[in-house]
Amino acid sequence: MRVAILSCVLCLLFGTTSVAQNIYIHTTDGLTHTYPLIDVKSITLPDNVMSVNLVTGDTLSWNFSTINFYEYDQWYVSVPDGMVLDELGVNVYPNPISGNLTVAYNLLERAEVAIDLMSLNGSLVGRIHQGLQSKGEQKLNWSFGEISANIPNGMYMVQLSIGNTRFNKLIILSR
Repeated sequence: MRVAILSCVLCLLFGTTSVAQNIYIHTTDGLTHTYPLIDVKSITLPDNVMSVNLVTGDTLSWNFSTINFYEYDQWYVSVPDGMVLDELGVNVYPNPISGNLTVAYNLLERAEVAIDLMSLNGSLVGRIHQGLQSKGEQKLNWSFGEISANIPNGMYMVQLSIGNTRFNKLIILSR
């Protein structure tokens, strides 16, 4: 399955956002491979291999078993004026995910919360949670089998919506 990650497409999907500047791939040999996101043409995930295809034409590949985790500088996020992202403490883990997912966050006040699993083209794959939640620390544990055991390996986004605020975290599903 070929999945393209282009920063301009993500900006179109999410409106005015803060876009990650680098991707970091941490491997089991203790190395960290860093690539500016603007230099990444696409990421492909065929047959349990993650390949980063650069705009220069170079391709770098790792077997899923050699990747500890990957991360970006920051979230794709749309935050209203006056809200401090750090106060919300949003965390989605583990990443890559093999089956169970945890979404943790802090609600500054009682709010309507929706958590969705989205494809990279913005299509809803499944709803993880929706409902009114109390102020304070929240932690949701969820299994991919709850939506469908047939979701293919690949890259997805977990979208956390708190009122009019959206957080989009890129994740890799590798079962």
